[in-house]
Amino acid sequence: GIYGQLGGKCESGYIKGNFEVYYTKGFTWNADLFADRINCRPVAERVAGKYISLSGTLDGKIEVQGRTTEILGCQGELDLATPGVFEIKSMDGLLKRLPPNTSIMKRDLLKIAIGTFQTYPYQRGVLKIDYKPDGGTGLLKLDSPNGQRHLEMYWHPYETSGVANEADNR
Repeated sequence: GIYGQLGGKCESGYIKGNFEVYYTKGFTWNADLFADRINCRPVAERVAGKYISLSGTLDGKIEVQGRTTEILGCQGELDLATPGVFEIKSMDGLLKRLPPNTSIMKRDLLKIAIGTFQTYPYQRGVLKIDYKPDGGTGLLKLDSPNGQRHLEMYWHPYETSGVANEADNR
């Protein structure tokens, strides 16, 4: 097989790693990546920018296993070692979707509740990932003087319908 190392600047920090590509049927491979003070805002924007925003820095390790261009698994733990802000963008439109006859008091209370969950400044945090194509999990744990946020994420693969498969076969 082929064995190598890599390293370089990445989003104002540094990333280094090891990789192995095997001369087996399907060309399986493994990679270990080590992050050091990587700015997580651009990374979060590329991965989930439609839904969230996350600032701060990332330190930690990610292990990825694959075959040719397919990722078979990804596990890792990244520390959010510097203060930052977590924001759930997808909550922006909730107030706009309230019925027109919703009272001002209910709107104000809902605005306060949404604001509590939508934007969360933190001092430290951790992101744990365990991905497989057939399902995976993630845990984002953030600590601040005001309390903690623990967000569990679950990956469920997208299933195509028979109609899409028929269209692809034409």
